Amino acid sequence: MQPGTEMSIGGLTPKALSRLSDLKHSGELPHNLVAAALREVSKEDAYITDVDQLVKERGWLETARDPEAIAAEVKEALSRCPKLVSNARKALAKGKKKNFKRALADILTEAERSAGARLDMRMVAEKLENELMELAAEKKDA
Repeated sequence: MQPGTEMSIGGLTPKALSRLSDLKHSGELPHNLVAAALREVSKEDAYITDVDQLVKERGWLETARDPEAIAAEVKEALSRCPKLVSNARKALAKGKKKNFKRALADILTEAERSAGARLDMRMVAEKLENELMELAAEKKDA
């Protein structure tokens, strides 16, 4: 390679890949948003190939871990999936952790579809699991 030239795949340059790695390893950007950024900058016709510009334009650093946005997404996902919520409650009541995890994963998939690439899905998953466990405990107490 001659000095001043840079290899790239689509819009993905070594510099962009390095920056994505830095964002992931520093914890600044969650895995799912690093993956979304990677897909975006790798496109042949990517209009943004600068990772920092993409992250800033999408507002990911400000919104990815916003507790209010995560809580709202979890609440919405629970309301959209009443049958899965019921399945999760029943599984917990019967001590069937595998069935609970399956229902949790299905609700999380729905939340991810809705949230798209804007929230830290690990945090959404944690919040969702906590909410489901609280709902199951409330029903048990009632």
